[in-house]
Amino acid sequence: MKKILLASAALMLAAPALAQDLSPTMAPPPANTSGPRPHRAVGITTDQAVQAAMTANEYCAKLPKNYHVTTLVTDSAGVPIALISYDNGAQITQRIAFGKANLVVKYKMKSSDAVKRAQTDAAFKSELAADPLIAAARPGGLPIMMGDQLVGSINVSGTPDGHDDECAQAGLDAIKDKLKLIQ
Repeated sequence: MKKILLASAALMLAAPALAQDLSPTMAPPPANTSGPRPHRAVGITTDQAVQAAMTANEYCAKLPKNYHVTTLVTDSAGVPIALISYDNGAQITQRIAFGKANLVVKYKMKSSDAVKRAQTDAAFKSELAADPLIAAARPGGLPIMMGDQLVGSINVSGTPDGHDDECAQAGLDAIKDKLKLIQ
């Protein structure tokens, strides 16, 4: 009887960890593991990514409802450079930010533009739903551009009443005039 109770207790404690939706890695596994590891794709510097993410998070926290969001900044291939969840940010916001980043990088468009397109284009909406890395179009993802070259994305998740775009734009505005690339 003690063994059954101990096993039951262990399962109950482990259940929340087993139920988490873990995001797949952004980059595919390397084909050759014995050679040198490839560098990340073209993107902004780590300092700029952190500055943009912190600015976006702080902007959201200063809004009247004091949002605790997650901001993800990626390189041009959608690989994370900085992922910062503000104090007490909801865990799901990280997964949603990854979905926005994948959408922005794959389609090279603002995620809010994808939301509008999905409302009128059933095939596009189905295409998004079929991609497990995107699942649905949600506002809050912006491309980071240098001229007409996509160099990354900034993605905010966590404002249920629609301020994600505004917060992402604040983060992008903090760095857009001084972008530097790592290639």
